Amino acid sequence: MANKILVSLPEKFLEDVDSVAAEEHRSRSELIREALRAYLETRKGKKVGEQSASYALKKSKAKRKSEKIFPNIEVVRSTGGTTALIRGTRVPVHILIGYLQIGETPEIITKEIIPHITLSQVYEAIQYYFIHQAEIDKEREENTEEASRRMLLEKLGAKKYKEITGG
Repeated sequence: MANKILVSLPEKFLEDVDSVAAEEHRSRSELIREALRAYLETRKGKKVGEQSASYALKKSKAKRKSEKIFPNIEVVRSTGGTTALIRGTRVPVHILIGYLQIGETPEIITKEIIPHITLSQVYEAIQYYFIHQAEIDKEREENTEEASRRMLLEKLGAKKYKEITGG
């Protein structure tokens, strides 16, 4: 059972929290829990001496909010929709999360799997995932072979799909 606590927040900050929660179709509590979870994960990373994404929590003077909080993440629009990428690369956040979900460590990812990204970028992607989990999970689901087959079947129709795929 969850414990309830009372937290005081400045009015403008609470408006921002509510705005993000509404935009992501989540409750205020869910959003705050995820933000705290990300913060605690960041602190753990600091304790083991890893470079962390704590600077992402500090305000910068960047124009866009996402750039202020996630300087290493950029959201790119394409014909397939939007996707969050590690800035300056073509590596989607959902790919990094996939590696983590199958048990790879941030260190292995940066040393062996995707050596052109840094640990701080991986930690920032993790933090981004905690805040945008629903979007990233949806993106991961839409980028499976099964989802691609369903989309083709829907767009082409059964006859044309069978003709092209043989199945």
